[in-house]
Amino acid sequence: MVWSWGYFAFDLLWCLVYMNENSLILFHHASALIAITLYMQKDYTGCTFACTLALLEVTNPLLQIRWFLKHEGYDKTIIYIVVEALYLIMFLAARGVFGTYIIYKILQSDIFDLDEKFMSVVFYIVSIAFIYDIFGYVLYKYKNKIDEFKGFLDERGILLNESL
Repeated sequence: MVWSWGYFAFDLLWCLVYMNENSLILFHHASALIAITLYMQKDYTGCTFACTLALLEVTNPLLQIRWFLKHEGYDKTIIYIVVEALYLIMFLAARGVFGTYIIYKILQSDIFDLDEKFMSVVFYIVSIAFIYDIFGYVLYKYKNKIDEFKGFLDERGILLNESL
């Protein structure tokens, strides 16, 4: 847990010094520091913490690979597209689908303290905010492709619901 605390503390300080992230990332890191500090005060939460950290950070390697590819000018390559698609799918599956199930189970359980349930809800809300940002990114990045696809279907006389 100390390694994780150190990672989040360093990353939060890096973000604050270079101001290269939005407030949601800063809140995510600050919440993680609070949660880790809370868990380190308890005798029985190591497994819970490890599972939570794995769920929340399972997509981080793909996010970092995506950043390096983009930074080095490979953002128009097939590997970049594959990494980005894998990241988006895994993030939505882990935090959106599985995270929803887990938060439901945590809130229904009697074995978690109120502070653990509260931090779980905080992280779930952060996850939902990240998902919202991801949908905005996908719509922004692929709007032209979506419009082309709609035109393609329209040319063939395929009716579409106008909400697409």
